Amino acid sequence: MAEMTVTPVATHGFFLDGKWLEEGDIVDVHAPYDGTLIGHVYQGRREHADAAIAAAVKAFGTTRRLPAFERQRVLRRISTGIHDRKEEFARTIALEAGKPIKSARMEVDRAVFTFNIAAKRRCAVTANICHWIGSNRPPVVGASSSAFRWARSPESLHLISR
Repeated sequence: MAEMTVTPVATHGFFLDGKWLEEGDIVDVHAPYDGTLIGHVYQGRREHADAAIAAAVKAFGTTRRLPAFERQRVLRRISTGIHDRKEEFARTIALEAGKPIKSARMEVDRAVFTFNIAAKRRCAVTANICHWIGSNRPPVVGASSSAFRWARSPESLHLISR
């Protein structure tokens, strides 16, 4: 019979505007399978939700001005980060959702795949824009948004950044 490992119960904060916070009420997280305590998390309040919305609006303003090749680099980095922590994410998903570890690993693989596809699509769109502009280098900041507006490729039209 397989030997079970017991993970110590930890308390986790939440990530808001580039910082980990430990504010708000502490909530116990139980495994739906058998009800065992698997962790404690801080639950944000209304002011945290308002701050998260403001941070998202600010971040969107920044990322929409990034050239496509920079967005691609970020997407690939996220994919690599998820892949590097695959087992950790899979264990957490399995415990929180009460699902088999095999299914949880498939979810993590799907997340890695999704970010890779997004990066590849960004690369394909960048290549189309560079070809359309008549250059083989990544477009400068601001050039990609105007090129997107006028891109003729139907595939590019649904990826328009506005």
